[in-house]
Amino acid sequence: MKKTTYCVSIFTLILAFISVITGFYWYLYPYNPLVIEQPLQILNEHKQVQAGDNLVYRTTFTKNTDVLPLVHRELVDGVVHTLASITPVNEAGDHDHVVTNLVIPNLPTGEYYLRTSACYEMNPIRTVCVNYNSEPFTIMNNN
Repeated sequence: MKKTTYCVSIFTLILAFISVITGFYWYLYPYNPLVIEQPLQILNEHKQVQAGDNLVYRTTFTKNTDVLPLVHRELVDGVVHTLASITPVNEAGDHDHVVTNLVIPNLPTGEYYLRTSACYEMNPIRTVCVNYNSEPFTIMNNN
């Protein structure tokens, strides 16, 4: 009986030690899931876009993981206008994309920039967010 209790307690201690080491590794490892060229280049003519039209911009980046990010986008002009979040599907490696599917909502005329945050859930206890901005552009609203 004593030998069984001793073996179970040793096994429990080893398992706890492995769990603590794994937790420290997950927490302290310097993850670098995305390296992106900033600022994002606006491709609309004269860097102007009408409310209701698509904002066209170029993203050049290196993705260092196969983990899918949750990307939060906001238009900022002093006031933050939150847009829908997306989950882009890109494999690890170098990419150069022209994004054409961002429809500008009905916002007042003014100068804005696109603020983006790509959040990667690298493991059960760590989420790494990479933040980046676009060049300034003008939203024109005829209303």
